Amino acid sequence: MLIANFEKRLSSSRDKKTLLTKEIEAHEMLFDENKLPLPLEIHTNRRPIKGLHYTDGVINQLRDAYYKYIVQGADINEAGEYFYVSKKSIFDEKGELREKYLKEGAILHIDGRGRVAKKFPPSDINLHYFNEAMARFDYLQYLKNYKPEIAIEPPKRKLADIALQYVWEDKTISNQNKHEIAAQFPELNLKNGNKLYNKFLYYSHKTNRVNYDGSERQIRNYLKDMERALSFLTNPEHIKVAEKEIHEYKRHNNIN
Repeated sequence: MLIANFEKRLSSSRDKKTLLTKEIEAHEMLFDENKLPLPLEIHTNRRPIKGLHYTDGVINQLRDAYYKYIVQGADINEAGEYFYVSKKSIFDEKGELREKYLKEGAILHIDGRGRVAKKFPPSDINLHYFNEAMARFDYLQYLKNYKPEIAIEPPKRKLADIALQYVWEDKTISNQNKHEIAAQFPELNLKNGNKLYNKFLYYSHKTNRVNYDGSERQIRNYLKDMERALSFLTNPEHIKVAEKEIHEYKRHNNIN
């Protein structure tokens, strides 16, 4: 239930990383007294962990259960109390267990001195804190191992970097294939391939690639287009050519 609730909140969150981080922090505070020291005088109404409804007293009980059953590995079934009873009340004259205890399914314990004790199951309160501590601890482990699937958006393309990429890869954009190539980049919302074709023709001339002049802002944006196109190249020879021309462009415009 904790996991299902978290995943529901995560799916609608606009900042998944922060949600996950805060959820982990809250549950680490729940179990770690160094991250959340409780006052010597327990407050019954204070709820010190944002997002969790536990009061100081409840946190103290959960930490006790955590340390005993999770850290120390104690058996919850051994949490029930023992009450010593007389043998006569347990066994009849024949030494057989009285019918009352047979119906109850009583668990009897005989110690080293021959004394008989009736063992009671864990109390409801013990079971409650045990189950709550286990659920929260398992949830914390889930959160720590959680690897959110974050959709990685492909880099946004521009006419300039696409045209440059085709030039540096020795590919051709022609009147015959311009519409087909433009259709490969739906994010540009092109009606046809005419604009892409014109960009390609422009960048086909090396002078336009390395000797561009403009305002300082235009020069910087022009460089960004070249560097973006470079990032899409995979062939070492093409990369070498592109890097050389980018260097020439920087030298022409005195860019360090």
